[in-house]
Amino acid sequence: MIYEDRIHAAEVLSEVLKNNNVEFDVVVPLMRGGIILGKVIAENFKKPLIPFFVRKIGFPSNEEFAVACVTKNVLVYNKSIEYTVKKDPNLKFYVEEQKDKKILEIKNLEQELYSGLDEKIVSFIKNFNFENKKVLLVDDGLATGTSMLCAVKDFESKKSKVVVAVPVSSRDAFELLESNNVRVVVPIIPEKFYAVGQFYYSFEQITIEECKETLKEFYSKFKVFMKE
Repeated sequence: MIYEDRIHAAEVLSEVLKNNNVEFDVVVPLMRGGIILGKVIAENFKKPLIPFFVRKIGFPSNEEFAVACVTKNVLVYNKSIEYTVKKDPNLKFYVEEQKDKKILEIKNLEQELYSGLDEKIVSFIKNFNFENKKVLLVDDGLATGTSMLCAVKDFESKKSKVVVAVPVSSRDAFELLESNNVRVVVPIIPEKFYAVGQFYYSFEQITIEECKETLKEFYSKFKVFMKE
């Protein structure tokens, strides 16, 4: 299967979630690729939509290759090179140094996202209590799975119960999450996986402005969540 775009992928994924009786209290899309899917799923199931940032720490000589991923609270190494990083003091120092930079980057991205949003929306997102909530983590696909695992660990530290939902995943990413006792709902695990984008006809980059407009549109329809 190849999806027309992220909206089509979200509709397919919504149906799979429904057919598998997956229960959740809140939809949390990984920014920025997951926001469109998150919005559609949150609308279909009438659940709150709370954006979440994870940033990749690239290898010093190749920024595209992730050494680790980080949230504001958690760092997770790429499993394939974790042993190497921990045995190399220079590389380990580099990761720690980059971690601080990436956390600052996340804070700046959040500030950019919230700028211009209604104060009620921002307050609801910032103050949402995830403790004992069933969280549906959403993205447009999984390649290595490191970013998603990082998000999972973050929400587990908040005492949330986590389910991951994506339209497509590599076998390695799926097995990484399953080995960490994470339930993954995914319609497609192809034999040959090169990149998430190969499973979409339209796979454009999403800007912060588009994310902001997506949140505005969602909460204009679901003001009720901000009154809870």
